[in-house]
Amino acid sequence: MVHMDYSRSPFGLLERFWETLDRDWPASRMSLMGSEFPPINLSSDENGAVLTAELPGMDEKDIELSLEGDMLTIRGKRTASVPEGARVLRRERHDYDFTRSVRLPFAADTERGDAKYENGVLTVHIFRREADKPRRIAIENK
Repeated sequence: MVHMDYSRSPFGLLERFWETLDRDWPASRMSLMGSEFPPINLSSDENGAVLTAELPGMDEKDIELSLEGDMLTIRGKRTASVPEGARVLRRERHDYDFTRSVRLPFAADTERGDAKYENGVLTVHIFRREADKPRRIAIENK
């Protein structure tokens, strides 16, 4: 870690605050800066939506998905264990739990959908209810 002479920097106190925050609550800086975990992409079309979430280093069994109406929720727990008997020299990976909910632009069909987790990326396919799908109305010519 680089030690800064806070008295020589106009932003010294702020830098000291961030260092302390990062040390004591490693995920807090990201949350305060407006980012949420996990980072996601969400796209939709007339049939449904696809959500991808980056969840590196997680085990599939530690990820839970729930879908209620138009709300998709991802919950998880990551454990960054240290081998028994090992001496920790540096610890930047921490254990944490997270919950992230995303409102969909439609009411989802809770009976259908699928998810896969591969190479640290979760991909979820959510389908629209048939009643909520856009439909064409035929124009009659008299």
